[in-house]
Amino acid sequence: MAPEIGKYANNLGAWDDETDRFTANLRWLVADHALTIFWGQEKSDSLIVQDYDQTPVDILSLSNLGELDTESIEIQWTSSFDGPFNYLIGYFKQDQDSTSTTEIPGVYTGISTIIEKSEAFFANARYQFSDQFGLQAGVRYSEDASEGMNIHHSGEKKFDELTYSLKLTYSVDEDSMLYAAHDKGYKEGGINRELSTCGRIPGVPFPGGCLTADQAFWQPELSYNYELGYKTELLNRSLRLNTAVFYTEYEDYQSTFSIPGLAQVLISNAAKVESFGAEADFLWAASDLLTFNGSVTYVDTEYDSFTGSPCGWAEQPGCVAGQIDLSGKTLNRAPELSFNLGAEMRSAFSVISGTEWFARVDAVYVGDQNLSSTLEDFAEEDAYTLVNLRAGLEMENGLRMTLWGRNVFDEDYRINAGIRGSNIRLGTVQQELPGLEATYGVTVDYQF
Repeated sequence: MAPEIGKYANNLGAWDDETDRFTANLRWLVADHALTIFWGQEKSDSLIVQDYDQTPVDILSLSNLGELDTESIEIQWTSSFDGPFNYLIGYFKQDQDSTSTTEIPGVYTGISTIIEKSEAFFANARYQFSDQFGLQAGVRYSEDASEGMNIHHSGEKKFDELTYSLKLTYSVDEDSMLYAAHDKGYKEGGINRELSTCGRIPGVPFPGGCLTADQAFWQPELSYNYELGYKTELLNRSLRLNTAVFYTEYEDYQSTFSIPGLAQVLISNAAKVESFGAEADFLWAASDLLTFNGSVTYVDTEYDSFTGSPCGWAEQPGCVAGQIDLSGKTLNRAPELSFNLGAEMRSAFSVISGTEWFARVDAVYVGDQNLSSTLEDFAEEDAYTLVNLRAGLEMENGLRMTLWGRNVFDEDYRINAGIRGSNIRLGTVQQELPGLEATYGVTVDYQF
C-alpha cells in the first residue's frame, strides 16, 4: 500500500480561490409577449500550492495559478396567450478564457491558455389538448469552439449538436398528474492542456511525460434520458409529493481525472455509461408553525464500457501501459442511496414587531461511494450522516440574523481521496481531504 501523505511531506500545501460575479436582467412586456435579457460576467482566480517532492526537506514545490474569465448573454422571447398554445424562442452566447500557469521554482514554468466560445438557438412549445392531456416539446442547436494547444494540436476544434426534449402530461384530477419524458442532452468536447512533465522527465527522451494522441482531445458527450413520474398534493394540499423513475444512457461519457503529482486534470471519454434509479421528494406543511421536507434517491450508475481509463498510479492493480479497464464499475461519487430530511418551526416574535423567529434541523445521509475517478481502493468512503442546525430572527425590513451549526455531531468523513505522485523518497503517496468538522457561527444578512 502506498504511504500516507503527511508522514514525510514538509507541508500539506495550500489552496485559495476568489470570484467576482456580476449579473443583470431586463424584462420588457409587449402585447401578450415578454422579451427577457440575461447578462452575466464572472472572473475567478485560484491558487494551488503542493509539496512536490513529498519529503521533510523543502526541495521542490509546485504551484498552479488559474484565471477564468466568463461572459454570457441569453435572450428569450416568450408568449403568454390565454389559449392552449404558448411558445418560447431564444439565443445564448458565452465566451470563456482560461489561463493556467504552473511553476516548479528553478525547474519549470509553463503557461497554457484555452479559449472557448459557445452559441445556441433554442425553442420550446406547449400545447394543452384537453383538461387532461398536454404536450411540451423543445429543440436546441448548439455550436461550440475550443482553441488551445498541446503536443498533438494547435488551433481550434469545433463541435455542434442538435438536441431535443419531449414531455407528455396527464392530469388524473386537479391534485395529481402523471408524466412521461424523453430528452437528448449534449456536452461539448474540448482540448486537454499539455502536461507540465512533457519532455522534462530525466532519462526519458522527448516526448516523455506528454499526452498521448488519444488524450489530446475529449469528444462531445451525448445522453438519452427516459423518465416516468407522478406528482400529487394530499391532505387538503398541505402535502406535496413528487416521485419518478428514470433511465439514462451516456455515449462518450466525460470523466475528469487528476494527474498524480501535478496540479492538472485530464478529461477522457468512456465509451458508454448507464444509469437507472428512482427518486422522491416531499414538502408537508404540518401546521402553521411546523414544516417538514425531504428527498430520497436510489441510483445505479456504472461504466458499461471504459477500457482505456487513465490509471490513478503506475502500480494500481490492473494498470497496463498507463491504462486500466473500468468496465462494469460504479462511477465515482455515485452512492446508490442518499436522502435528506428537514424540519422547520417559524412563528411571529412578539418582542419585536414585524419579526419572525425560526429554527431548523437538517439530516443528510450519503451512502457508500468511491471518491476517486480511477476508483482506487483507498478512496472507498463509507456511508455517513451529517446533522445541521439553524435558528434566528427575520425582520420585515430585510435584516436576518442566524445562529448555525454544521455537522454538529462531528461525524468523520472525507470529501476527496486519491493518489498524489512524484514523491522523490517514496514514489506514490495517498492523499485525502477530510470533510468539515463540527463548526458553529453567526451570519447576518440584509436584503434591500
